[in-house]
Amino acid sequence: MSKFFDRISLPYLAYVLMLLEFVSFGALGASLAAGSELAAVAAVALVGFLAGAVVAFRIGARKVGDGASIFSVPLRRDQIERYRENYRGTPGGVTAIAAKQQRSHARERVPSRLSA
Repeated sequence: MSKFFDRISLPYLAYVLMLLEFVSFGALGASLAAGSELAAVAAVALVGFLAGAVVAFRIGARKVGDGASIFSVPLRRDQIERYRENYRGTPGGVTAIAAKQQRSHARERVPSRLSA
């Protein structure tokens, strides 16, 4: 069974389970409206497909994300400030990296006459 899950794309499986979930949701609504005994079966199928889709998405995200998670530890305030200082300048201003590059270009001497 493990080889089966290695061969298929888990996000694809999750999308298929979500489609089956919507079908079972429609069947649940129709069976409840008709007063059928199959409402319980449709409800169990709905919950099962939903749980399967969530699990498949989470496992697929873990494989694709290389350990990145929405539940990871947030950045500290000094890390955020350092990022903003380096990569996000003030409106109309320049970033620290761009200012450093401008200073290094200003120090370069351009020859008055170019030779070939």
